[in-house]
Amino acid sequence: MPAQIAAVNLHPVPPSLGPEVAAMLEPLACCLRGVERAQVEAGDQVAILGAGPIGLMLAACVADAGGWPVVVGGRPERQELIPAFGGEPGDGRDADVVIEAVGSEEAWQDAVELVRPGGRVVMFGGLPHDARPPVDAYRIHYDELTVRGSFHHTPATVRAALAFLASGAYPWEQLVTHRVLLRDLPALFADPPRGLLKAAVTP
Repeated sequence: MPAQIAAVNLHPVPPSLGPEVAAMLEPLACCLRGVERAQVEAGDQVAILGAGPIGLMLAACVADAGGWPVVVGGRPERQELIPAFGGEPGDGRDADVVIEAVGSEEAWQDAVELVRPGGRVVMFGGLPHDARPPVDAYRIHYDELTVRGSFHHTPATVRAALAFLASGAYPWEQLVTHRVLLRDLPALFADPPRGLLKAAVTP
């Protein structure tokens, strides 16, 4: 690893932090960056589209920033996890901020529809290079919406994510629902179990 990269991006993992939880540092750092891009303030109602592991991480990040996370969608077994990560299930309508964490054209459209006039929308879920979702230009213009993308993380959010995981503030280990051997990984991708959130892969 180049020395200049290691100097900024290589961090010791606290002994108390299990490797399966520590492996979630990268997505959690991205979520912290997304909440930063959303400029979440204390008391903001923040609708998060998607109740997967990213949606649940985003809920924890929003709650930690002082916002009120409302997670939209998800199967019943995923909705049961939302309170443990600082949020509540809901429809998200008229939220101050909407964070799209599904990664579908429909979700991009829904994000623009749900936010209140003058609100902020962050497109967190990526789409293919050729995607052209038909978002509501009328709403963006006349309701003066702010629409932003969020991609990747920063050195600062990586450091913050490591501390957040080590704090034990949320039950991060509950996001690891499956454990598989490396040789079984192709089968997991080919036919993901219904309850899969995160899988820990071992040699």
